[in-house]
Amino acid sequence: DAYDYGEGGKPSSAAAKLGARLRDATPSQKDSSTEGGDATAAKSSSSLASFWKVIFVYVSGHDCDIDDFISSLQSLFPSARIVGGVCGEGHVRLPSNRIPPAGASPAAGATPATSSASRGFASSIVARRCKSHRHYHVSDGIFGLAIGGDVPIHSVVTRGVRSLSTGAVGSTEPSSPWRILDASIESGDWNDDEDSDASMGGAAGGPERCLRIQSMVNAETNETASSLSWLMSIVRSARMRPGFLGLKKDGSAGFDLLPIKFMGDDIVVPLDADHPLDDKDDYNTVTSADLFQIDGAACLKDVDVTLDALRDLVSSKNERVLGAVLFSCSGRGPEPGPLLPEIEADASRFRRRFTNVPIAGFYAGGEIGPRAVAGCLGQDG
Repeated sequence: DAYDYGEGGKPSSAAAKLGARLRDATPSQKDSSTEGGDATAAKSSSSLASFWKVIFVYVSGHDCDIDDFISSLQSLFPSARIVGGVCGEGHVRLPSNRIPPAGASPAAGATPATSSASRGFASSIVARRCKSHRHYHVSDGIFGLAIGGDVPIHSVVTRGVRSLSTGAVGSTEPSSPWRILDASIESGDWNDDEDSDASMGGAAGGPERCLRIQSMVNAETNETASSLSWLMSIVRSARMRPGFLGLKKDGSAGFDLLPIKFMGDDIVVPLDADHPLDDKDDYNTVTSADLFQIDGAACLKDVDVTLDALRDLVSSKNERVLGAVLFSCSGRGPEPGPLLPEIEADASRFRRRFTNVPIAGFYAGGEIGPRAVAGCLGQDG
């Protein structure tokens, strides 16, 4: 309908400006305004926020504070699904022959239908013209598309990993019986700790908050072990280095995948701001701990089962898929590689199950969307 160009500045400010413009573009709000001020006032902010179902976000360049932008945008539209990808640089087709200056007013667009609407947006775009008069090379910026109204949106997420302790891919085999016995959540800067060892997942050092695991216990045999000896016994048996520590909380469908670091003889898990282990006693709810590694065969199996579950769900509801947007890691294609020995493995598997359905997307350096968990195939985002 129209293309909004957000002003530069803080990402939270850009998200707030985008939120205000999306609220202005909500059809129900426009319809209510024609009925009088009382009807407009009665329209709650929550109903306006719930109108927008999915927001596709494309991030180009290295100077965008995407975490702040996404968290601010999600707080404005808590029920919306925000998905997308991050790339170093790329091309974008804009519906105009010029790049408006920062702070430019939104372009006038057609009035959207009352049942649904779409809205393009851009923030802090730094771009230059390409040979095609509508194509621009974007070195930095955030742009995307918001879709709302009576538009059914369904999202799925897949990430194929294999358990080092059981060899399992998915939830058909039993989980590891090991769980955390002693641990603590610590704060402070331990980047310069001389006693810190390098980890299998990267150099020692980390954020201000971390989960430090001292010992583990086998829930079936009551056997105990230090966290490091537990890890090394699994590594020797599997003959494979772990990529992630998986922690499964009580009531969770799968394992949250976390980077592995070490401090002395303890496993240290850096805690991001959005990490589910956000309380000092929260690790007591972890019912199973395991080690995982990315595996090509596991990736393909996870995609197959996830898409089969989506196809069955759509069929059971007597619905039809009209189109799809796919964001894949650049390590998964498009050309055959060490991980996936197939051309466009993700897209080709989608086309086998949903023939004649248009699909668009790109291979990203990082994906934006729901957190994938291990041991839960066919998971809904």
